[in-house]
Amino acid sequence: MLNELLENEIEHVISIHAGVLPPERLVAKRDALTLIRNDMRTKKSGAVLLKEALTREGVQRRIDRIRRLRRQDNSQYYFLEGDLKAIAYGLLNEDRLDEAIEILELIVELFPESVDAHDDLGSAYMNVGNYEPAIRSFKQSLRLYPINSGAFDMLSMAQSQR
Repeated sequence: MLNELLENEIEHVISIHAGVLPPERLVAKRDALTLIRNDMRTKKSGAVLLKEALTREGVQRRIDRIRRLRRQDNSQYYFLEGDLKAIAYGLLNEDRLDEAIEILELIVELFPESVDAHDDLGSAYMNVGNYEPAIRSFKQSLRLYPINSGAFDMLSMAQSQR
């Protein structure tokens, strides 16, 4: 059952990006999703590790531990952008902006080719009035996906606010 759901999700993500991404990026995305599917069978979710620690430890301490785990031993945990993003959004909804930004920074670190990750981080920086990093995030988003009108609009807004 899990395999079928994961296969369907891979095909869904690829179909969304078909016609938008160049063919070589589609192949890379499919390969990455296939690796994640395989990881989900044998590893634990890194997002669960982070979420469990939010009440016991500081976010920064847990993020540091995740970074160490990724460098030292990538065999125990897998990381999905959407899972980490859900945690960050939860923190944003609780007005825990600094912690949310730390997690969004981690997402950008783990998924540097993700347009959404850069957009989300830029928007979070905008919410706290930190315009220079917001500008950098939106510019990176536009480097990755030049026709991203949302990033272009947010970049213009951030530049006018600084």
